[in-house]
Amino acid sequence: MTGTPQLSLTLRDARWLPMLSMNGATGALGMDAEEVLEQLDLGNLIAFNIAVEIDGKAERRFLTRSLANCQARLDNPKIPRCDLFPVSHRMETAAEQQRRWSRIFQCIIRHDKPVLHGTEIDAALNCDPDHRLHLINAGRLQVLPGTSYRPGRNGAPSVTRGSFEQFLQARML
Repeated sequence: MTGTPQLSLTLRDARWLPMLSMNGATGALGMDAEEVLEQLDLGNLIAFNIAVEIDGKAERRFLTRSLANCQARLDNPKIPRCDLFPVSHRMETAAEQQRRWSRIFQCIIRHDKPVLHGTEIDAALNCDPDHRLHLINAGRLQVLPGTSYRPGRNGAPSVTRGSFEQFLQARML
């Protein structure tokens, strides 16, 4: 006899959903939006604004691993912060910042290929394909030269890893 199948992913299993929207974060932490933003302001969460225009309405995405760490620390304050956060008692060197960013990005994209498929971007950002196309059309993400793309089935573009990484670094809150 087999066990009961798992019907949902836990916060500790971020393989398929590296980031959650504000609604996902409020549900995961059992808090309202203001409390989640307070945790972000306190440095207990890692989030990105994935809006097409930075000065428009914020489209926050919270790193699932940081949500799991925040929840664990709220349940037991003796649990240390995970290695995605800076050491709070001193300034990070540039090399330490780069290593920390590499760990964060590895939580979002789990391979080192120089090109990302459009559906990988959708999954990483927890957004729909139209949002990805808006980011491309606004010049926020760079399509691989020679790649054609269109809305609809089999129309997803190949995006350069560097442009996606730069976009996220610039949009980290």
